[in-house]
Amino acid sequence: MTRNTPIDNKKKQALSQALTNAVGFLSSMVQIREFQELIRRTYFGKDKRRGIAGTYQWFVEEVGELARAMRKNDRAALEEEFADCLAWLVSLATLHGIDMAMVAEKYRAGCPKCGVSECQCEDSGLR
Repeated sequence: MTRNTPIDNKKKQALSQALTNAVGFLSSMVQIREFQELIRRTYFGKDKRRGIAGTYQWFVEEVGELARAMRKNDRAALEEEFADCLAWLVSLATLHGIDMAMVAEKYRAGCPKCGVSECQCEDSGLR
């Protein structure tokens, strides 16, 4: 016969936080997956005809437009160009058969190198 032992408050809080984090992450995965599906439905035909190289060129052009918006510090242009870069990046992933929700898992716990949500790695100037 097993006895139910009470869980102390600290353990309850830790379990509750872990559950909250898991639910939040799953919700984020669904949102990423939904966005990727929206972009696929909207642009996949054109992207497929254009091919990976052509789609990549469009992506790079959008990154250039983002750089210009950053230089000007134009908030409206920044929002537009970040959105465009995200959409083109997702299009490229779709053409390669990559599920962006799954690859986002790499950063779920924070920095993939040190595993901390505020990276503690030595800054080499590059990631």
